[in-house]
Amino acid sequence: MPSVFSNGLNSILAADRETILTYDPETRSGFVYAIRREFWSISAPIEFSEFYALLLHAGYELPPGEDAQRWLRACGGSAARAH
Repeated sequence: MPSVFSNGLNSILAADRETILTYDPETRSGFVYAIRREFWSISAPIEFSEFYALLLHAGYELPPGEDAQRWLRACGGSAARAH
């Protein structure tokens, strides 16, 4: 299992509460896991800003609150501040 999944800051439960969103800045890889369907979607290599735009375009939303801000900072650093 990639080490990105051992760092809780790299993953967040989407607002739909049925999807886990993960980004690994080290490998420039984005992961979307649909819990009910048990289906992975992996994008690599991809910059965080591109991955985040892809998520928004696909209709995923981050949950409101500080968890989303922590995830954006952890995964995107300064690039996330623009969102």
